[in-house]
Amino acid sequence: MSIQVERTRQRFENLVEQLEDSAAILTLVDLGVFDLLFKKAQSAEALAQATQTDSFRLSRFLNLASALGFMAKNGDEYALLDGDRDLFDPEQSYRHGNRLQGLKKRLTTFLAADEILRTGVPLEVAGSGGDVSEADRRGFLSYLHHASLDVAAEVASWTQYFSLSRVMDVGSGAGTYLWEVLKAHPQAQGQWVDRKNAIGLAQEVATAEGVVDRVNFLGGDFFEDPLGEGYDLIILSNLVHCFDMQANQRLISQLSHSLSPGGRMLIKDFEVDDARTGPLKSLRFGIMMTLVGNDGDTYSQNDVLEMVRPAGLAHEITLGMRTSPHSYGMIFKK
Repeated sequence: MSIQVERTRQRFENLVEQLEDSAAILTLVDLGVFDLLFKKAQSAEALAQATQTDSFRLSRFLNLASALGFMAKNGDEYALLDGDRDLFDPEQSYRHGNRLQGLKKRLTTFLAADEILRTGVPLEVAGSGGDVSEADRRGFLSYLHHASLDVAAEVASWTQYFSLSRVMDVGSGAGTYLWEVLKAHPQAQGQWVDRKNAIGLAQEVATAEGVVDRVNFLGGDFFEDPLGEGYDLIILSNLVHCFDMQANQRLISQLSHSLSPGGRMLIKDFEVDDARTGPLKSLRFGIMMTLVGNDGDTYSQNDVLEMVRPAGLAHEITLGMRTSPHSYGMIFKK
């Protein structure tokens, strides 16, 4: 066997082992084992009783989790690592939300890839506007919100030198980016725009962030509904990847008419190079969109310039992201 063949074989084995590790740890998350350990250190027998599982089989998962550094094993008991306690603190649920459960959904979606590719029938998920339960849709938006808090704060910091009185966030979801911008500009008013079934969660989060009194909520179709005009800033955060190039050009051209003279459009999304060879995180995201039936794609900075060109907006600056190295922020001015 050649050295190259051996290396490739080992890479395949490593991939399978990483998949096995991921499935084992996320199974413990799904069972609520980490939440139970937040309360106190417990034996495999006690955890099995609480999760209604077999203690012998469960202990194998616990031992692997300990070996991988996700928990500590002391004699017959398992415990959270001291530095990880905040991740499972129920009092911190607003910050961490459904992030771990969201990771499990990502894994199960990828495991269905072979069937989806063969049949051409994508999964119905909340992120693609699929016919899912209200609980699933709410969980998905909550997951995105908590996963985006630090990134949204960084995006808001870019606007510190802008004079903003009216801000619109299109495809806003839970409103994470809009709330951060409004907190950075206490005199500004916000326009939240997304599907009607997302308004409830967005209003709850806006209330918790102390900005709800400065926000108008518009639920509907942002391709068809009138959105007003006179905005100093329009935010498109993780939105253009949902649509093909033609749809994005149409949307951006329409939104440009809603900007006041000198107003800006901020497009934040996942980075991909022109040859579609990286970054890896963005390539994985592109596969995820394929699996859930999304018509969009991950776009390079040059692609975004092409999207904006028909609208006649001037490219002002492109910014890299400390909190999301696989993303970019591009600002255009009217």
